[in-house]
Amino acid sequence: MSETLYCNNSSNGLSNESEKFVNTCVDIEQCVPLSMCLTYIEDFVRPTALEWVFIALYSVIFILGLLGNGLVCFVVFRCRHMQTAVNIFIVNLAIADFMVILVCLPPSLLADTTETWYLGEVMCKVVHFLQVKQYLPLPSNTLVSVSNV
Repeated sequence: MSETLYCNNSSNGLSNESEKFVNTCVDIEQCVPLSMCLTYIEDFVRPTALEWVFIALYSVIFILGLLGNGLVCFVVFRCRHMQTAVNIFIVNLAIADFMVILVCLPPSLLADTTETWYLGEVMCKVVHFLQVKQYLPLPSNTLVSVSNV
């Protein structure tokens, strides 16, 4: 019994999206058995040892970032004597950092480990905007801090 073959039919205007995905990801030039094609895809999607290290580090940063920023907000809002102008600014930074960690870190991990963007064009633009927007005020804030010294 012969096994089903998968062929790269990129020249005939494919209408099947999953077939287009396989052709782009695996870059098959000739017909191969379907089991071999599935093996290529599984090897491409399965994280390597280095990627597992990244997943662990991202997870630690995610948990510590959410807990730390949440605790800053909790303490300042809970203790009346902590509600000074400086601490309110710190809470503002903590909330911004909390949102960036919550929105940007998981998609970045997914994109870094799978080397593919699965979340659509809108989420791609939102994540990149938030990642760049986070660091834009740094030079001006540094200059303000230095000028006040």
